[in-house]
Amino acid sequence: MTWGQLLGPRATFQVASWRTHSLQDVREELERALDVEFIVSKDKVYDGETAFASAVPACELRLNCWTAPSPAFGYVNFIGLPAADPTHSLLPAENLSQALSEYLREAGCDWYVPHVNEGLESGGVLGDELLDPEVIVSMLAPRWLAWTTGEETDVGTDLLGGIAQSWVTAARRTTDPVSDVRRRRAEFEGWSEYVPPRSRFRVLGNYAVQEPLSDIDEQLADLRELTPEELALRPEIHRLEEWRAVVESLTEASRWTGVESIERHREALAILLGKLLASVRRPEP
Repeated sequence: MTWGQLLGPRATFQVASWRTHSLQDVREELERALDVEFIVSKDKVYDGETAFASAVPACELRLNCWTAPSPAFGYVNFIGLPAADPTHSLLPAENLSQALSEYLREAGCDWYVPHVNEGLESGGVLGDELLDPEVIVSMLAPRWLAWTTGEETDVGTDLLGGIAQSWVTAARRTTDPVSDVRRRRAEFEGWSEYVPPRSRFRVLGNYAVQEPLSDIDEQLADLRELTPEELALRPEIHRLEEWRAVVESLTEASRWTGVESIERHREALAILLGKLLASVRRPEP
């Protein structure tokens, strides 16, 4: 069906992929999956890499790559531009993005349809909008949930929402919140470097638990060795109950990940927070 749509009369699409492979590897993958032949596009260069092009009846195909937020990856962009055929110029172009990405995934190729916000962020257009959790989810969900369906997609969207909210909350405590969110996103994307696409949902679940634990651990770093008297003077004591509630809320989720190190981390934080709270509440002699 997808190949038939590429044959005409007029189509457009954009799909993207994060890859550790070279652009040449991705070119060969697409040539096999779509039965097309790309040639070097001498007038197009992105981040020092030459782009590729091909022509089919419905559109002109362009394939290029530039730097992704995570240095482990390249951001591969595959687009179809409506064919410049005067006989079809008045026909509306059919958007094949979703159909093409599904077709490629069925062939075992890791592609998704990026949200417009991802393109804006890649172009450096987004600023404070990056502190909106919904904007963050709109950029993460297409890639991380492309291989999920039904209930998994719903759960994954909720997990991403929790991750985004935790990033924004932590970022607002820094001097440069937008840069902090960008840093966290790059680190998060790096988690998938060695994970097959179909396992991405499991990685998402692990991160959704590990990230808030690591954030709390970092904030407790300066409190661990304080005396009760010193601890009582720190403003962080008003957040100890909040942190303990978060750690307790992750009990089932951390067991669900099946990763022993995450569960041990959660248990260690629960014990530490219990000791700190008991110390602060110690009755006067």
